[in-house]
Amino acid sequence: MSMIRNAARSTTPSAARVATTARLVRAGTLAGALGLSTGCYTTRPILGIPDAGTPVVAALNDRGRVAMADSLGQNVDRVEGTAVRREGDSTVILAVNRVRFISGNENRWNGEQLTFRVSSLRGFEERRLSRARTGALVGLSVGALVAFIVTRQLVSGGSGGDRDGGGTPQPPAGS
Repeated sequence: MSMIRNAARSTTPSAARVATTARLVRAGTLAGALGLSTGCYTTRPILGIPDAGTPVVAALNDRGRVAMADSLGQNVDRVEGTAVRREGDSTVILAVNRVRFISGNENRWNGEQLTFRVSSLRGFEERRLSRARTGALVGLSVGALVAFIVTRQLVSGGSGGDRDGGGTPQPPAGS
């Protein structure tokens, strides 16, 4: 009976390690996915009106803040979204994903389309995923996860044997 208890005791920590490692791997995968989804973006100025399908950040001027206050809210600084189409040289329609306020707060949107007069904007910037920055972020995340697992000895390289020193049980002295 004592041997059975010892055997059960020796496999329990190993099973706990495997479960903990699995949780950490899932957490690391989630962190990596979040890193990729938010990514590391860069922006570059666009001269003129962006083409349809271009992810953009549109900076509003004072006239634009007043003109768009009913649609976007008060004190909007920037609008992120995708250019849907342009109407001549005077307006552009954006599918809005995010609105940033002067205060720094943000509101997420679900692609609602709004028409902006070009005269209401300070300009456009194209939003692009930076492969180098995103790769560095993912690499650092994976490295941190591996370092965490190794330093916590969560992955066992052992055979899962008995923790009492192993070997064959010896009969009591004097038998």
